[in-house]
Amino acid sequence: MATTYSAVVGAAKRYFRGNPTLSASMSRLLEAMNREFGWESRFFAVAGGPYVLWKIRQEERRLARGWTYEPPTFYDVNDAVQPGERPSAARCRSVTPRVVSPQQTGDGPDEIQEPDIGRLARIRAVQKVP
Repeated sequence: MATTYSAVVGAAKRYFRGNPTLSASMSRLLEAMNREFGWESRFFAVAGGPYVLWKIRQEERRLARGWTYEPPTFYDVNDAVQPGERPSAARCRSVTPRVVSPQQTGDGPDEIQEPDIGRLARIRAVQKVP
């Protein structure tokens, strides 16, 4: 705790430098850790804090470019059921997530349509298996 957490709190203190409330909170926490763990805590806050802060900013840039931790989508095929046996069941398809801003698509909050509940109910009724 004296090493890793001190580095993280040191990085958080610098990261929230523009927010006085969070910065003060991180400062108090780091001072308490320094009192408890001594020179080792101070050393890792000073030496490891900038490295952790650099990694935080690197991760922010990567996420801003569209990086995601979501795994790729896949689907399984049930070979026991032939496609002709259940014509109402559509085959699943693979979808790759991507980041698209509303400006790129032209879709704004006022252009989003509510789903047709009646149509959804009819689809579900057709898909029920006896």
